[in-house]
Amino acid sequence: MSDQQGWTAPGASTPSGDATDDAPPDATRDAAVPVRDASGGASVDPTSDAAWGPPPGTAPSTSMSPTASYPPPPGSAYPPPSGPGYPPPSSGPLAQASGPGQPSTQPGAGWVPPQLAPKPGIIPLRPLTLGEIWSGVMTAVRGNPAATIGLALVTTAVVLVPFTLLGIWIATSVSPSIGLDPAFDPAFDVYTGESGGGSAFVGGELASLAPAFATYVTALLLPLFMAVVIGQGVQGRRIGLGETARAARGRILPALGVLLLIGLAAFVAFGLLVGLVAAAWISTGDGDGGGAGLVTFLAVVVALVLFVLFSVRWGFATTIVVLESAGPTRALRRSWTLTRRRGFWRIFGIRLLTGIVTAIAGSVITAPVGFIVAFLASDSMASTVWLLPVMQAGTVLVQSVLTTPFSSGVDSLLYVDQRIRHEGLDVALLQQMQQGHDATLS
Repeated sequence: MSDQQGWTAPGASTPSGDATDDAPPDATRDAAVPVRDASGGASVDPTSDAAWGPPPGTAPSTSMSPTASYPPPPGSAYPPPSGPGYPPPSSGPLAQASGPGQPSTQPGAGWVPPQLAPKPGIIPLRPLTLGEIWSGVMTAVRGNPAATIGLALVTTAVVLVPFTLLGIWIATSVSPSIGLDPAFDPAFDVYTGESGGGSAFVGGELASLAPAFATYVTALLLPLFMAVVIGQGVQGRRIGLGETARAARGRILPALGVLLLIGLAAFVAFGLLVGLVAAAWISTGDGDGGGAGLVTFLAVVVALVLFVLFSVRWGFATTIVVLESAGPTRALRRSWTLTRRRGFWRIFGIRLLTGIVTAIAGSVITAPVGFIVAFLASDSMASTVWLLPVMQAGTVLVQSVLTTPFSSGVDSLLYVDQRIRHEGLDVALLQQMQQGHDATLS
């Protein structure tokens, strides 16, 4: 037998020549000995096809070959299970569910993946999650650095420099002895001695508070800028510094009106609560103050509830002033109506978490500034005069450039998300963009 025949598949033809030429003598002798059939019939050759026939008692096969397998013996199969079984397969098409992620009813079609919401800009046009809101704000900042960080830096510097110089002038004019007072600790902004403590305290506080007034200006302007950027970013557009400033310039007075109305409402509510508490303590006189203490506690609780309520209900007013070109009173009413639907606690929770994150980030960034100021002031007390307002100015700068744009952008995207959830803003924007019109959020 040749080596090549060992790799031949079963049932393949044998090469030409005598197959028994190379066989051993014993194999040749055994092949020539006939074998008598067990039924007493004629003898058969074990090398012939008849030797591989079916076992006794079975019908002969007309196509039996050495490579064929035995059919199963009678009675060896398992009986079918009793009871009701599965129905036979239907010859008609199966009913298929429709919708994203469901198999297609067309023959030959496989699984269809769920369709993603269209995302022409910084967010997908569907209800947003917290991560998508934060990511959208960061995408808007990265895509429009001049209109966000650049404009915030320019605005803060223009407003902050005069207030910082005013703080230095007040500190040196009201309290000339502040730089010579050895009891002043610039790291904690306190005075531990009595010599010149009164005038030094007044001068130091005025010096550090003067730059803080710049935050009121930036708190008015930066949300307007971010509302413009977010409104364009949702539609996939980029906007420059000059275009953002021009778009927000005409909305400064309505936004100022919104802040004045909110401040007036807060002043009235706070005045009523304070008057109620004062009346409770006055009516108590020299008697037991338990009733007045209870009134004070309830007034504090009411003040907190009113703060949470109106901060959410009127929180979209500035964004509405910009994106819907609304006046102060209409913006307040519109914000109240928009937040009156479901989602009050969701809006409050996202704002609270955003405020905590921005406060921690601002503290981490400004903490080294305080240590540097304390180290420099420890060598010369005279440097404290200008270091106090400079340190405060640095804090305001970081807050205005980094934290305020982020929190304002979150408010703007919360407004967009609320309209998508309850007013179908996503459908309206898609229709306007498909028609080739400029999409508006009003």
